[in-house]
Amino acid sequence: MRVQVYRNLNKKCLSVVALEGEGKGRVACHVDDITLTKCSFVVRPAGRAKVLRTRRKNVHAFVRGEVFAFGAQVKGVRLSYNPYKHSTFVRSDTLAPVTEAECVTIISDGTMIARRPK
Repeated sequence: MRVQVYRNLNKKCLSVVALEGEGKGRVACHVDDITLTKCSFVVRPAGRAKVLRTRRKNVHAFVRGEVFAFGAQVKGVRLSYNPYKHSTFVRSDTLAPVTEAECVTIISDGTMIARRPK
């Protein structure tokens, strides 16, 4: 199932939004961690601009992909996103922009670990 996942700061978990099926566009569930395959990393520029202007966070960045597992861990490169420092998701080690990855594990504390990020 194709989903998009974002960090829910109010509930301190991840919100999983269905991108297909009967519940398309709605939050399907809340989880503590999830692993996705065929991932793309999306940052909406207008949402980021509003964060920079108002200094208040909103949902404007998320990861899209196919659900692989709940709770599984991927070994790979750590990723991060900070709207105040970067306009895209970046590798934590080199700060190189990342738009896709073969597989990524996302944890509710903000940790993202990706295999073969591009």
